[in-house]
Amino acid sequence: MNFVDAISSALSNYFKFSGRSLRSEYWYFVLFSLVGSFLLTFLDAEISDYQTWTDFISSDEFGVTGSIFNLAILIPSIAVCARRLHDIGRTGWWMLIPLTIIGIIPFLYWMCKEGDKGTNRYGDIPLGSARFDMNTDISTSSVSAKSSINHDAQTLPSSAVPDTDTAGNTLKKKLDEIEELFKNSLITEEERQRMRDKALGIEFS
Repeated sequence: MNFVDAISSALSNYFKFSGRSLRSEYWYFVLFSLVGSFLLTFLDAEISDYQTWTDFISSDEFGVTGSIFNLAILIPSIAVCARRLHDIGRTGWWMLIPLTIIGIIPFLYWMCKEGDKGTNRYGDIPLGSARFDMNTDISTSSVSAKSSINHDAQTLPSSAVPDTDTAGNTLKKKLDEIEELFKNSLITEEERQRMRDKALGIEFS
């Protein structure tokens, strides 16, 4: 997830405290918050009665635009933090641990930690995640491979498709069927070897 997508996702889920968020969404929003606050400090210094920017910073005065910005991003900041904790399987209440000071270290570790690879109690893997894409690709490839094999099996002559296994099948017949499948590109070299090993194991067990 890039910077623009992360900010858009965080703001579009303004009040959403359920579900999961990516590391990139959380950290990009933190960057957005820090840069926004920093830049608005300059603007507040310009419209204040202070002569220089450093005088404004050293004062106890709160800038108008900076205060409005910080209030505006308060809720989505809490929400995206809660969802980031959900992504590693923790409740959002753990965001309070930095208040103990020593808890800052584990909190930063959790925020940098990769999320759970599968569905957890807070929901599915966030969209846009490499974890999600990987699982989707594997699932899609598996379905495509099975469909291709089934289609090829239907178009091949019956001699190329192994008969239903019965008690009378010999080891030689099983190995011949495996070789026929491999010769017709219905199985890979690895699958061929695995099927041969299984046949031999069954035959000699």
